[in-house]
Amino acid sequence: MSERYPHRDLSTACYRLPRIPDCIISLDYSPPLLYPEAMDSHTESKTSSQPPFTDPIQLRIPALNLINGSHPGILSTIDERGYPSSRWMATLSADDFPLFYTLTSPQSHKLVHLTKHPQVSWFFFNEDRTLTVSLKGQARILEDVPTLKRIWKHVQDKSLAYFLKQYSEGIGFVAIETQVQDAECSSPGANLRLHLDLNEVATHSRSRSSL
Repeated sequence: MSERYPHRDLSTACYRLPRIPDCIISLDYSPPLLYPEAMDSHTESKTSSQPPFTDPIQLRIPALNLINGSHPGILSTIDERGYPSSRWMATLSADDFPLFYTLTSPQSHKLVHLTKHPQVSWFFFNEDRTLTVSLKGQARILEDVPTLKRIWKHVQDKSLAYFLKQYSEGIGFVAIETQVQDAECSSPGANLRLHLDLNEVATHSRSRSSL
């Protein structure tokens, strides 16, 4: 597999999420671009009297909800020169946690990265940036058709996959499976940090999916 990916046509490798200026450099973005349902509530949250997090244990449930497969995250890989490379990715249902999935084009640069450096990290944050979640693990590329079809069924918003047209004509994507090995959440403004138990995350994910 590692010999195949360097020869891919990379002209269509970009993941077509809305363009967010300087998002990779500063992580400063407009939440409504990524969370449309928060368009009205975001303005209200600035004047809300809701108290900030005051205890690390308060981070647990909001953090678990943030990595439930319904929110986009920043996936970081290591490129051919050893530099980190990050991009926004839509995530899928975490029913199989600590296995975590995302879909991508077969021509994506990150597939080349993963064949040499399977170590990856995921980064999530909430709408007002008072909570962040960091996941670290090992990733692998899934290409077999039965597995891809099973994963595809879990995609809630298929419009996020710009290669949807390709799929209608045949399998036009691959999946990246991350086996999460470490999970940590924090509230930077409150100087709070909490390590998440992977078994607890898995139990929480399965209980949500059964509702």
